Amino acid sequence: MIDRLERKGFVRRRRGDGDRRQVMVEFTDEGIRRVGELYGPLVAEGEPLLGSFSKEQLDVMRDQLVRMREMTDRQRERLRAIDAG
Repeated sequence: MIDRLERKGFVRRRRGDGDRRQVMVEFTDEGIRRVGELYGPLVAEGEPLLGSFSKEQLDVMRDQLVRMREMTDRQRERLRAIDAG
């Protein structure tokens, strides 16, 4: 996937500063522009919806979404195990 994003000019790779074996992937200006173009409308519409909630309410929603994702991951693994026989 990173190769494809790099070919399209959306990201670039650079070596880590401390450890030259590390490769960092960062957005290019074009990648930032494209993400903003695609997701900007979602952010603009979502901000007023989420802005009506307190930090505590947002924390509860976040925690619930995390638990739901964990449950989904467990069920996916269960189904994979059944499929694997």
